[in-house]
Amino acid sequence: MNKKTLIAALAGGITGFILGFLIFGLLLSNYYTTHCTTYPGLIKDSPVIWCYAVGNLLWAWMFAYVFSNWANVTTFVRGATAAIIIAAPVVIAYEFFFYAGMNLMGARVLAVDAIANIAMNAIVGGVVGTVLGMGEKKAG
Repeated sequence: MNKKTLIAALAGGITGFILGFLIFGLLLSNYYTTHCTTYPGLIKDSPVIWCYAVGNLLWAWMFAYVFSNWANVTTFVRGATAAIIIAAPVVIAYEFFFYAGMNLMGARVLAVDAIANIAMNAIVGGVVGTVLGMGEKKAG
């Protein structure tokens, strides 16, 4: 693993952290609150922010590793496309697992959650791809 892969992972992780706050912490927060089953103790009064940061860094590192070592992704569009291909089955599978075993969210909320997660992953993948392509000479 090279320095550019680590920098791409860091850029993607920061992007994911910020997007997660904007999408899930601000934009969809009220939607989840009104449409999800809640009970005392389910949601922490104060989230463990460093866990969000580490999770986003690891997720972005996975994209950076795959993109740089196996897929030769070096543009925003290719990064976003590859991220959708990688993330969509994972996200949708987890939504089905949640729906099968928990009463936390209904099908409509799971669909919104899947779309939001896939969109966020597309942007993170695009950022990772862009950083991996920085400094490359253009053909032609």
